[in-house]
Amino acid sequence: MHQIANQGRRLARRFPVSMLVTLVGTSAIVNITVFEMMNYASTSREGVVMVKIFFAAFLAFPWVTCVALLTEKYHWSLGRRLLAQFGTAAVCSIYYFFPSGSPEDFRFFFFDLRLFALIAAGFLFLLTLPFDQHDPLRFWRYLASSVRASVLAFAFSVGLGIGLTISFFAVFYLFQIGGGFDEEWVMLVWQIVFGIVATWIFLANLPSPNEPPLVENLPRILQRFVTVIWIPIVVIFFAILYAYLGKILITHDWPNGGLVYWIFAFSMAGLLAFLASYESSSNTRWKQVFFRGFFVSIFPMLIAYAIAIGFRILPYGITVNRYFVVLGGVWLAVVVAYLLFSRSKKIQWISYMTIIFLLFSVFGPWSASSVSMFSQYNRLEDLLTKNKLLINGKIAPLTDGVVSYEDYNSIRTTLEYVILHRGVEKIQPWFEQDLSQNTTSLSLVNSKAFQILSLRYDEREPLGQSFYFNGTRSKNSSVANIQGFDFMFSDLRLEARDVFESYDSDFGTYQLKLGNGARIEIAQAAMDSKDPRSIAVIDLAPMISQLITEYGSEGGDVDPSDLIVNVENDAVKFRVIIQFLGGKKEKDAITLDHVTLTLLGAIK
Repeated sequence: MHQIANQGRRLARRFPVSMLVTLVGTSAIVNITVFEMMNYASTSREGVVMVKIFFAAFLAFPWVTCVALLTEKYHWSLGRRLLAQFGTAAVCSIYYFFPSGSPEDFRFFFFDLRLFALIAAGFLFLLTLPFDQHDPLRFWRYLASSVRASVLAFAFSVGLGIGLTISFFAVFYLFQIGGGFDEEWVMLVWQIVFGIVATWIFLANLPSPNEPPLVENLPRILQRFVTVIWIPIVVIFFAILYAYLGKILITHDWPNGGLVYWIFAFSMAGLLAFLASYESSSNTRWKQVFFRGFFVSIFPMLIAYAIAIGFRILPYGITVNRYFVVLGGVWLAVVVAYLLFSRSKKIQWISYMTIIFLLFSVFGPWSASSVSMFSQYNRLEDLLTKNKLLINGKIAPLTDGVVSYEDYNSIRTTLEYVILHRGVEKIQPWFEQDLSQNTTSLSLVNSKAFQILSLRYDEREPLGQSFYFNGTRSKNSSVANIQGFDFMFSDLRLEARDVFESYDSDFGTYQLKLGNGARIEIAQAAMDSKDPRSIAVIDLAPMISQLITEYGSEGGDVDPSDLIVNVENDAVKFRVIIQFLGGKKEKDAITLDHVTLTLLGAIK
């Protein structure tokens, strides 16, 4: 206990702000889970605030820790160290105000590759800048010590997480607490373990730049693993790639876009093998020869890489994902060229080059967001002009005639990309209507813009076209008018199993099933029969057909008022408020796979 207390005090002296950042970030993500446990939508404004705080803390952690190590390296006073760390945290907190948009669109924060580029750059700075040495082998030992800290943090946290999960499950099961131990409790346990325990163990085991590195060389078992397993697997990987390249040359069947991921992944496996054996390869001739040959073998693969991504960019333009694929290929070429032609082969330069590329992708007119938006905006403009939907800079809705299915689908997907990547202000001048009026949801703005175009296509709709309609993105989606009804069943999920599900109320037990096609049947238990007595059948097919006409064949986010169905007879009346539905349309037949709904009922 005395040793733990000493380590805790040392940790608090070295990384006080980093520890505070992890507490803030973990509190935010725990609050999101608590919102879900209380059936309080995480897409509410409070939920989005927590998401923003979490990502701001996630961004701040590596940068603040890097500054802490640098100020430790140069022996700054405690006051200056704290000022530098809090200043870095304040700069990173600007991200809280950066991702604009509505609560309904908070899911796009998770796909903000610019954020993850900044986080990755922060971790690379953390692992490189404080430990940079003129001697590349000494730097490698510091890097290995930092990796050791990561492995220890992960191993201890996984063990603790498993133990706590089993312990909580035993308590809930044996003492019959509440409704039992559900998945939200599991999430809370793991969020706290990885958010606080793992990060603090990592910080506690980070080497000091002013002390000797904790790792001098790879353990013997890892050296054997790299030599006997890792390097041969890399050889097999590239044998597969070259066999595929030979097939391309023989059959003239040019590669598709998926090839780039295999080339990049296999090349990274080889680069990591080089880094892992860097300390031993300096004294091993055959490893030097092997890795030199490996670096040479990557260049023909980069030609196939460029061709594969080119086949995606030329017809469809540049998106953020394709931008990073191109950037990854250029980065790989630069790194391999450096390792092939440089005599010193200082591995810290790999990290610095990576940081430059990452920051290049985030800031300026050459950034991922700027380049992709420019490309997709021009592509959308060309498509609309080609189909005479954009005349003299203004939208001319398609009142008669049709467009090809290919153009229909291209316009739909490109319009969605531009709007959902916050390009509404770029296309608003095309429209006389205010696309953002009465809504802040980018998804509903996209649906509104698509409806204005009034697109129709002349080719037969593909068989088995899947669709979904989601009415939960609007800020009013959680509000239901219950006036005139006696009972309510909320958040019912029905699946196409043709089996009744029972729900109890003060007015009796009702049974619902999603039958063949798009029909929901409501029944009550009969006194004189085992089979339930059907009291209402709701056919959703007409509503779905209208939604497909208005929102497109693949569906999307819709206004909640478009997902309400009323039905009544002499005995009862029902109102079905659908939150989400998904299914397929095959020719003229509509089939539902699942529906989530709220049912209101009244006895006459």
